[in-house]
Amino acid sequence: ARAAAIATLNVKLQRRAERLGEGATEPPVAPSPSERLPSAVAPEAALPSTASSPSTASSPSTAPPPVKEPSVAADGDDETETVVVDPELLRQPVSEIRGVGRVVSERLAALGLERIEDLLYHFPRRYDDYTLLRPIIWLSFGEQVTIIGTIWETRLRRVRKLKLVESVITVGTGKIQATWFNQTWIAEKLKAGQQIVLSGTVDQFLGRPVFQNPEWEPLEMDPLRTRRIVPIYPLTQGLTAQKMREIMKRAISDWAVHAPDPLPASMRKRLGYFKLSKALRQIHFPDSQEDIHRARQRIAFDEMFLLQLGMLGSVSYTHLTLPTTIKPGGGGGWGGGGGGGG
Repeated sequence: ARAAAIATLNVKLQRRAERLGEGATEPPVAPSPSERLPSAVAPEAALPSTASSPSTASSPSTAPPPVKEPSVAADGDDETETVVVDPELLRQPVSEIRGVGRVVSERLAALGLERIEDLLYHFPRRYDDYTLLRPIIWLSFGEQVTIIGTIWETRLRRVRKLKLVESVITVGTGKIQATWFNQTWIAEKLKAGQQIVLSGTVDQFLGRPVFQNPEWEPLEMDPLRTRRIVPIYPLTQGLTAQKMREIMKRAISDWAVHAPDPLPASMRKRLGYFKLSKALRQIHFPDSQEDIHRARQRIAFDEMFLLQLGMLGSVSYTHLTLPTTIKPGGGGGWGGGGGGGG
């Protein structure tokens, strides 16, 4: 639906440019960057200009063909590659992604992910920020944090009707206890000597910092070596966190460049927004907390931009098929969970 809305918008802008070109009595003067308004989406950036060459105009009854456009960096990046912007490529099944076979496709379908485009807009529910690791003595009560530690011991005990799994995790020279309620299966997973990542809110018990029902997963060494921000996606049975990240990494690396960008380069530069393909890369595999914020800002702008076009009240826009509201992976807003994802 998103790709169809953008394609329809581009056709409308192209026709409007042709009508303005035919009715002009003198050569139009290009407005300065400070005079451009958001409503004046530059047609020449959305599609190849047809006002000066009517013979090259696309037929009104057909959708515009894939466009090769230079990737102009609106945010200072040296993006000079030429890519094929083709929404049809994104409508292919997820099985077109390397490493995704029939079984994995079925598991992704259980999450509502059937097309490549679905993966691009399946955002993390939170992030584990390995760039903000701190010693236990620096933790504050009520703080949402992510820590990396080694399991000292794990035990299962019963308190009245509750079954508790308690693990003592060592972090450097300090220790912290994590407790899970009525999740006895965790006791079989958390073995002494195992390194894990814990994310949750720091509580206190008898003046000591503790975790109550934190999220956890085995430590992967690659993110730790690079000290990067790791996306956390919702999972389903048979789909591990590591496998999900591998699939998303391939989808973003190979297919994000084909996403049609509704904003021309001039507007992106004036507003200071990422190119859409970069926004998708940064919201999935960010380089910093600032990049997460800018990526969310760009994608939120797209949603509001297309929505407002559909609400202009003009008959020419009433048939636009607006994209459905983007829902980040899982509940809990825009990945505002632990690990610096807020």
